[in-house]
Amino acid sequence: MSHKIKKQHYVPQLYLKGFSTQRNKEKYLFVYNKENKKCFQANIRKIACENYFYDIDETQITEKIFSKIESEFNIPLQKLIQAEDLDKLNESDKKVLSYFIAAQLFRTKQFRLTYKQICDGLFDKIGKSQLADFKEGQVTLTEDSLKRLHISSIFSFIEDISKIIQTELSWKLCINNTKMPFWTSDNPIVFYNELESDPFVSNMGLKCKGFQLHFPLSHRLLLILLDPNTRIRDLSKSKTIKDPNYRAKISKINEKVNFRLVDLLPDKEYVIEGRVIYENNLQIFSSTQFIFSKDNDFKLADKYLSEYPKYRNKNRKWAHIT
Repeated sequence: MSHKIKKQHYVPQLYLKGFSTQRNKEKYLFVYNKENKKCFQANIRKIACENYFYDIDETQITEKIFSKIESEFNIPLQKLIQAEDLDKLNESDKKVLSYFIAAQLFRTKQFRLTYKQICDGLFDKIGKSQLADFKEGQVTLTEDSLKRLHISSIFSFIEDISKIIQTELSWKLCINNTKMPFWTSDNPIVFYNELESDPFVSNMGLKCKGFQLHFPLSHRLLLILLDPNTRIRDLSKSKTIKDPNYRAKISKINEKVNFRLVDLLPDKEYVIEGRVIYENNLQIFSSTQFIFSKDNDFKLADKYLSEYPKYRNKNRKWAHIT
């Protein structure tokens, strides 16, 4: 009888090693719980996992597939850690890395929570439109149904998403030689867009203008995938520019130097501490509940969550049905 895997990781141990230190042949890292703002040290075997998280039958087929994806991912990951250069990756390496990123996007507990919010929101919307006495939350997915839908969606999307990542986004590598490490989390891949979005349409899709995907690979390396079609003039639509007059002025200046943004960015960037803080802030707001670090210093998280306490709530709204 084959050994059954009880603790199933939605963030792989192999990946978490890059943010850990070794003690007695075991790998440990520091964990920050956003809900209570407490920190503790933990073995990577015991974090970012739940019992039988992917099991829908006795075969444990999903866990086995992820195990294969992870072992293949380790080859390009180690190449990057050793060489610190994207040029050292061949097309096969990039394909494997893209597939891992796509899988990681969908395999998390956060994706399952978001999926539930979407389904429950649709149930509420339809129920209220059909029944006068319908109450929100009256119909909801069972845990078993939610798990099955989650598993099904992972393998419905992963192939197409990985192809977009590999062939349609620009890849940039950040190298961190500062004293502050890059953090990761229980939801490590961050979607971000610097540009203002339409009030009714999200700009967080992989093909949206201005889209960015941030993925820390270790405490020293971080991969950024960028929309290659964002141009200098598009930066006049940046969310950080609040003054409409200044926005118009920037737009006029940029009309004359309308290069693609990715052409002005280096493929490899040695970042300063301010950039590390920026990337770690992205992990704070993107994480579900737990942030992971090589070091026991989470003052940045304490400060951020004091200013934006809504990000402490793991059940906050991630999906909105209109």
